[in-house]
Amino acid sequence: MEELYTPPEGEEMGKGKKKEKESKIFGCIEALEKRIVALEAFKESQESRPKESLDATQLETLKTENATLTKEKADLEDKIKALESAKQGVEGEKERLQEAFNKKIDELQKVQAKLEHSEQQAQQDNATLQGKLDRQRTDNDNLEQKLKDVQSNLRRAQEDGAKWQSKSKELDTELDDLKQEKKRLEGELSTAKTDCQNLEDKCSQLEGELKEAQADQKEAKGYQSLALVQLLNLAQQSDQLLKRLEIDKNATLDDLFASKLGQDRLFVLKCIAQDIQDFRKDLSKIQPLIAFFNALFPLLESSEKLTRLSVCEGDNYNPREHATPEDPQPTRGKVTKVHFAGYQLGSNTYKSLVEVQKTHV
Repeated sequence: MEELYTPPEGEEMGKGKKKEKESKIFGCIEALEKRIVALEAFKESQESRPKESLDATQLETLKTENATLTKEKADLEDKIKALESAKQGVEGEKERLQEAFNKKIDELQKVQAKLEHSEQQAQQDNATLQGKLDRQRTDNDNLEQKLKDVQSNLRRAQEDGAKWQSKSKELDTELDDLKQEKKRLEGELSTAKTDCQNLEDKCSQLEGELKEAQADQKEAKGYQSLALVQLLNLAQQSDQLLKRLEIDKNATLDDLFASKLGQDRLFVLKCIAQDIQDFRKDLSKIQPLIAFFNALFPLLESSEKLTRLSVCEGDNYNPREHATPEDPQPTRGKVTKVHFAGYQLGSNTYKSLVEVQKTHV
């Protein structure tokens, strides 16, 4: 909202005095100019009078009046110049005051804009505070309800306190019994310490046996190297294996280490088990795969926690663990031949490949 600028009382009075002074100066200048015109007219009328008709006294008086008028005219002209100078000063002061007035108007407009912005901000803050106040009232209501609940719980707790005092007496009795039990356990602890010493002696003995087992492990690693040679020989006999391992027939042990087998043996084992299932109808094609799987499985059995499925001839056919070369798969019967024993990894079961004597219903 815009409002007209209202000068302070002192400033308004000052402006009034300035205008009054300015008006007086202009009035004086105008009066003096009129008087000068009148004097010049009077001088001209006197000069135009015939001098022959005047006696010496009148002529002398006329000269004196003329000199006086001339001097008065000069004085009036000086006063007019002084008043003109004062007028210019007043006009300069008027311009300065007008500039000051305009400057104050600009400042007032800026202040007024700030006040309007502050008013808007205050309204927003007021709305925010009102929202907070409403939330605070809601919180207070919730706290009052919680206080009532706490007071109710306190009354119940006081009621339960009497019951717990009675229970405390019972616990004191139990504490005495526990102290007796503690003495008995301390005796057993002494016996246990003796047994612990015996176990430490046994541990020392087992450490010696462990060293012997580590030596046996080194020997087992030598056998593992022999198994890798066997795996390479088996792979070179099957195009499917060479493709699966991404090597060629002239591959060396170093190539085998750098192949898929060297990167992830468990993944290769899973893939070969799946290939055996996929090509189960062609028994001649999967024989190298089965031989490779049987050679690879012992190398991973302990470290990967694999479990080989147990299946023998004469076992009942189990469709969850067994599969046959032909389709459709039977639902029951006796196992007559085992081509491949599957395995289990966690919850995943890789089926065994068997032949079944179907039972006629």
